[in-house]
Amino acid sequence: MIEFMIAQHQVAIAGRVLDAVTGKPVPGAHVEITQGAPGYTERLALLAEFGSSGGSTRTELGTTRTRPDGLFFFLDLPDGDYKLVAFLPKGGIYTKPPKEAGENSEDSFGWRGDKRYGKKQFDAKVPNGPGRLDRLAVIRLQPTGVTGRVVASANQSAVLMAEVRCKGSGERTFTDAQGQYTLARIQPNARQKRTLLVRARGYRDRPIEVLIDTPGVCKELPDVSLDTEKRVNGFTQPNLEV
Repeated sequence: MIEFMIAQHQVAIAGRVLDAVTGKPVPGAHVEITQGAPGYTERLALLAEFGSSGGSTRTELGTTRTRPDGLFFFLDLPDGDYKLVAFLPKGGIYTKPPKEAGENSEDSFGWRGDKRYGKKQFDAKVPNGPGRLDRLAVIRLQPTGVTGRVVASANQSAVLMAEVRCKGSGERTFTDAQGQYTLARIQPNARQKRTLLVRARGYRDRPIEVLIDTPGVCKELPDVSLDTEKRVNGFTQPNLEV
């Protein structure tokens, strides 16, 4: 007689990763346990030993990715407190880490993370008893970018539908009725400023330079004042900015 064993897995930690600006789900986000409850490390080592033939490592076993709806979960964890980190990965997330990363690093955001978003660290608790899932965590990833307001220099009134574009890349956005804009998901660079081009119908183009250097920070900029286009003999002077 052949006996079958049925494993009943229980969800221990679950949550949803959202874009902090749009509120939309972030699919494919990397969620990693950076510190586990007593017994967690031993369980990872045991699972890695049994799964070694398939190439699984302890680091991979402590991670997961969000689904298209932003949901993620971890199964069958020992009771206790956990620390986790979530971030959007760049290409090649499951390649081997650089030697300088080290196995004992707090998390792998430095070499795995897409810096157009920041990372979000959070705590979770796996309770004892039948109600294993304590709560559904909501994780909001902050895009890297800038925010501000575009106004008319003549009277400081808001400029609606002004375009704010990052020169040299495809990121752009438009101001709302209050002149507010948020330009998100920009690749940071600590060594070189980026040029933003602000343009609106009836106004002269205005380039501004800004240093976008910290992942996951939306830097607030001073108001951008646009001058009205000059007219000579009934004709509008052309904008020379590109």
